[in-house]
Amino acid sequence: MRVLQQQTITWFALGLLFVLALPTLSVADTRKEKPKMKQATGEDFVSLTGRPTNLTQALKAKWSGKKDISLLGMSVSDDGRSALFRGTEGTLLIVADLKSGVETTVHQQRDGYSRAARETFSPDGLAVGFVRSRYPEGASSFEYHIIVADVRSGNIIRTIPLPGNVDYFSLSDGGKSVAYAGPDGEIYVSTGDKTFQVTKDQITKDGQRKFIYWQVTMAGSGGALLYLQSQGLDYSAGRSLVRVSLPDLVQTPIDVDVREYGGMDPPSITWDGSKIIYLRSRGTNDLVLADLASGQRISLGYGRHSHISKSGRFCVFVNDSGIVVYDTVRRTTVPVPNTAVFKPLWPRVTNDEKAVIFIAQSNATLHPREIDTKTGKVLNYYVRDHFRVDFEPVRAK
Repeated sequence: MRVLQQQTITWFALGLLFVLALPTLSVADTRKEKPKMKQATGEDFVSLTGRPTNLTQALKAKWSGKKDISLLGMSVSDDGRSALFRGTEGTLLIVADLKSGVETTVHQQRDGYSRAARETFSPDGLAVGFVRSRYPEGASSFEYHIIVADVRSGNIIRTIPLPGNVDYFSLSDGGKSVAYAGPDGEIYVSTGDKTFQVTKDQITKDGQRKFIYWQVTMAGSGGALLYLQSQGLDYSAGRSLVRVSLPDLVQTPIDVDVREYGGMDPPSITWDGSKIIYLRSRGTNDLVLADLASGQRISLGYGRHSHISKSGRFCVFVNDSGIVVYDTVRRTTVPVPNTAVFKPLWPRVTNDEKAVIFIAQSNATLHPREIDTKTGKVLNYYVRDHFRVDFEPVRAK
């Protein structure tokens, strides 16, 4: 009888322990499932890791000792494939492939006076454009053209005659479309064999222009452009940032009070023209991200040299801490290694949105008073180093 009672107590105790363990087992199973659920939502973020790698070191070493090449105008295309070198006083333009080292001449002064200036890549990196000024033999004045050349072959794709010099122009769609602020102060777009006027100014009673249009930026697709509008010659007055859809020419004011805009810090637009980042006030360096689809305006705080990526996923700019990368989807900054030591300039996200390219100001070298032994002319070279930092996916914890 006593044995039976002990067995009954034992079985009762085991049953009680099993019942008490059920919630614990349930919680343990649930905890095991949570990481799988979190992983399935794709909660990944990206970071920039590792020390930036020098893109143009080999090319710089090759060209910096040559008397006919100035690296002042050196730049790298947004696809990260090509670097552009400008000859002294614009007598020569050379595009170099950063991987193969193959060089292509897109402009060279052969006879008479011929200079290239304001050279720029198209957003897709397939074309390079520049303003060519020539003084042909026997001519009484300069001739000005916007020249668009193929990056790989060096062949001229387009030649746009101008009535005078221009300070602002932009390429899109592999150089097929060109927007520029003409010598008359109006904005024009040239596509194919057609050139049409985007703006039409009002003339006051005393014959003065009511508005000045400048700082033209085209979207990579060619479907939109941005320009700044100033009231007459009063550059202290507020300016308007305007978006124009193409080819229907619908104009949409983005901001009607852009103060003290820095001409060297142009607005940046996504390829589809849906997002814009711009400097609202040079006095405070207040950067604004405008999402035209949602109508939202996000202040990114203090910054300069801003750029928005092809799809609009990332914005990149410079502040006192170095390069800042902002994720527009998660609305947070991306972890970035210390770049302040480089004193970075003009960062931009590559078209594949996997890297940031920037100019290292601290690595720039100014060679004072170099003299061409043949002509005795004093030459100065400003050497720029371009660096690349790659994005790396990181699994959220």
